[in-house]
Amino acid sequence: MDISREQRLAELEKSFSRLPVSSIESSEELARSEITRAARHFGFAQPVFRTSVRLRFSGEGIKDHDLEGGLAGSIISGFSGALNAVAGQLKIPPGSTDLYLSPVVAAGSTVLELFGRPLPPEEKLDTEIDDTPVDAALGRLFDILNDVNESIDSPGQIAPIAGVLGKRLFSLVKNLLESDVDLDVSWTRPRGRTSSTSLHRSTSRALHRVLDTETVATAERRESGILASVSTSGVIGLTIDGKRNVISIVAPDFDTEFLRGLWAKRVEIAWLETVVSHPQREDKKVTHQLISVVECKEDQ
Repeated sequence: MDISREQRLAELEKSFSRLPVSSIESSEELARSEITRAARHFGFAQPVFRTSVRLRFSGEGIKDHDLEGGLAGSIISGFSGALNAVAGQLKIPPGSTDLYLSPVVAAGSTVLELFGRPLPPEEKLDTEIDDTPVDAALGRLFDILNDVNESIDSPGQIAPIAGVLGKRLFSLVKNLLESDVDLDVSWTRPRGRTSSTSLHRSTSRALHRVLDTETVATAERRESGILASVSTSGVIGLTIDGKRNVISIVAPDFDTEFLRGLWAKRVEIAWLETVVSHPQREDKKVTHQLISVVECKEDQ
């Protein structure tokens, strides 16, 4: 019996839906997978594939495909620093995310390629090519940059980026903006899967606006120690466990005579610690304001 064209298409679609879906997304990934499969089949040593990051520089700051050496060094340092800062957030061991310049000469003077440390060879029961610590850090860094790219028109939606990572990214985008350079980043995992993101000047300006602000963090602290000093300006000093470093705590609303009565005694103090930081400043501004102070009894 003849069936209609729509029925034939429906049958074909049903057949295709039963086929297994491959996780391979590119010809390079397929090639590496097959090389690994062949090595296992014939008993050869499994080849070592390394993570790679290609940095493509463009914009008015590039003259006839020539990239100024100082700029290249500062951008590589900034990108590597941001990657290592992400690794610190992810608790990846230091040194596991270092990047290395490729010793291979390739065409294109505005493209630099960096490589991650290869994983040590090991006997495996499958042909899967594993990611490295570099890939974990790159994945997080790409997520951050992609989020910024998607929120360029709404900078208020960009999540705050604090700490060492904020400092490294601020330095990186500042260099790119001052040099009139756009940066495209292509990341290839050991298995051959490739992802890309960009730090064009529009992205750099958005990041610069977000990062060029002070970050204020407050937390309550409580310690016991010796009340080492009481000044006439309302500042007390607390020595904890006999350490030489004395914490200076502002106590403007407390009775000075009351505080002097506690001098050289063991006390328990609660105070509010405020930390003000900015990506352009290396030093943080830390202040302490007294909340309460009580004398510790001898039997405590």
